[in-house]
Amino acid sequence: MRSSLAFIKLNEKLKGCNFTPIEQEIIVESSDPYTLTVFRGKAREIYQKLIEIFGEFVVGSVRITLEGNEDVEHIVEGALTDILRQHGYIRYRRDEICSYLNPKIGVKNESGID
Repeated sequence: MRSSLAFIKLNEKLKGCNFTPIEQEIIVESSDPYTLTVFRGKAREIYQKLIEIFGEFVVGSVRITLEGNEDVEHIVEGALTDILRQHGYIRYRRDEICSYLNPKIGVKNESGID
């Protein structure tokens, strides 16, 4: 089995802010360590405003590929996740990013990012 893991370290200024749904979606989409996101129109204006206020959203990222026995991969994945969390990293998953941004709000996955 082969697994790819992505972790990001978000700018601490973003933590716990009460973002609107569109602001939150822009932060989630632009935090993707695998792609470059280009915003247009109103979304671009909001993105630029957020960058002016908070600076870069992601201050660090780690990509890891695991290959081996499924059980061993799960053990290694759990250990890596715990270690990286201790250093401020979270998995690049919509629910984890949204919990970081707005910890009191329940989050629905509407973007296709798991």
